[in-house]
Amino acid sequence: MELDRISSLPNDVTEKILSHLLPREAARTSVLSTKWRYKSAMLHDLEFDECCWSESQNREVDDCDDQTSFVKMVDHVLLLHIGPIRKFKLVCDLNELTTRDIDRWVTHLSRNSIKELILFLWESGYKIPLCVFSCQDLVRLEFTQCMLKPPSTFKGFSSLKSLQLIAVDLDQDVFQILIRSSPLLEKLTLRHCEGVSNLKINAPNLKYMHVLGTFDVVNLESALNITEAEVYVSIHSESAYDRWVPDSWKPSSSSNLLKIFDHLPRIRRLEIKWHFLKVNVFPG
Repeated sequence: MELDRISSLPNDVTEKILSHLLPREAARTSVLSTKWRYKSAMLHDLEFDECCWSESQNREVDDCDDQTSFVKMVDHVLLLHIGPIRKFKLVCDLNELTTRDIDRWVTHLSRNSIKELILFLWESGYKIPLCVFSCQDLVRLEFTQCMLKPPSTFKGFSSLKSLQLIAVDLDQDVFQILIRSSPLLEKLTLRHCEGVSNLKINAPNLKYMHVLGTFDVVNLESALNITEAEVYVSIHSESAYDRWVPDSWKPSSSSNLLKIFDHLPRIRRLEIKWHFLKVNVFPG
């Protein structure tokens, strides 16, 4: 009776259950019944993080190190996967993997109509493969500690709605193309990307923006639909402060700060930090 109840669960419920299991645990559900035999191989969302590294330590082959075990696990999941992969998330230190391994996985995903690609790589400097820049089905893109150098033919991501770049190495021109050529972009997070010094946002559908870093220019004239923004600007000297901030925005007059709202007509929450300056605005 209990087995019949499990087998009769709707597909979205069983997928939700499997998504909370580690890969090896999800694979073991195939013995529950014939209806569950291939469910773990049809998951739309695949996540490999620190928990998976812990799982790989409980390997069955004693002479296989943690790195080899983890790589084999990811390879196994991707090889046996059935149907499209909607989301792929990888959290690790590149010292624990090889560039060749990640290249292989990303290349496989680029042929699978991937919609959400998240690479959180500690201390890596991993160069994103060129195949990623041809993935026009991408809706969400998150890179940490990577290098972005698209081909000269790159024209942007036509379906992208959410972009997060943390400690990513990219040129100013690449950033401008990413923003300008992603017409559906609604959410942008940019943190510690030293190659970007001009924060000129041309994104008419952008609603949320979170930026942290050093910028010579901040221009939001082409992002009029922002409703929530968090801007953390790091300033190290008085001369830098004078160079970045227009005279009309300096805190000598409290009313001058209101000029930032000229290009944010729909803002509901705004947080700005410049040295000692912090402003929170909420709807009345």
